[in-house]
Amino acid sequence: MLREAGIRIAICSNLASVYGPPVQQLLPGLDAFGFSYQIGATKPSPVMYMETCKLLGVAPGELLTTGERVLMIGDSRPFDRDGARANGISGFWINRRDGGDFSNLVDFAEMVVANVNAP
Repeated sequence: MLREAGIRIAICSNLASVYGPPVQQLLPGLDAFGFSYQIGATKPSPVMYMETCKLLGVAPGELLTTGERVLMIGDSRPFDRDGARANGISGFWINRRDGGDFSNLVDFAEMVVANVNAP
């Protein structure tokens, strides 16, 4: 859904090196992979967010050509929502059980696409 709308996608993850190649094989169509073992930092370090954005070719807090901001969603409220927000990224927290900003990725993707296509 995001790809069809022309939205660039990256992973920003505190990932051990053994998992990097399998993730890249499972998700070969992504635009960037910001893995902590490659960047040399972990979330919530600002370095993680900045370097992942750099790999994606965007700057946090900067309006993109579509008029949208850099968005991030993840299952860690302190890292993926709060840490992202502290670094100029619109961060959201996914919690499939209760609470959270979203309970599934489809709802998040629909929100992103709707905002890109809004007048």
